[in-house]
Amino acid sequence: MAFWFVDCCCYREDWAKKLVHWKGEFVSTLQHYWLGSKLLWADVRISSRLLLKLAGGKSLSRRERQQLTRTTADIFRLVPFAVFIIVPFMEFLLPVFLKLFPNMLPSTFQDKMKEQVINYQEFLGRMLLVHHFYFILKSYQIRENIF
Repeated sequence: MAFWFVDCCCYREDWAKKLVHWKGEFVSTLQHYWLGSKLLWADVRISSRLLLKLAGGKSLSRRERQQLTRTTADIFRLVPFAVFIIVPFMEFLLPVFLKLFPNMLPSTFQDKMKEQVINYQEFLGRMLLVHHFYFILKSYQIRENIF
């Protein structure tokens, strides 16, 4: 038992570095969610104007329709997310539920890096498909002596 206590005391500098790192992560996470909340509120305001336009009998452009659909979906995703904020200490379970249900957060709360990774994976898939079709056409050209 005393061995564990000596081990913890010896690495005080390491603990200080970890606490500074955790504090920075906590602050950046709070800033991320604050910015996401502001963006969601702006989307809701714009979508409410679009709903008034739609109720007035005017048609929406494709971009306006997409924004209205995305914002409506974000509002419905916000309901389970609000439970984590309202219930005390349930926010500690938020990372677990985000791992189980990755699309639970509204789109304004999504991290840009995650979006870039998804776009890159789609790009690699498309390039693999293009590469596959290229070799199919090359083999067809060799068999048929075209060109």
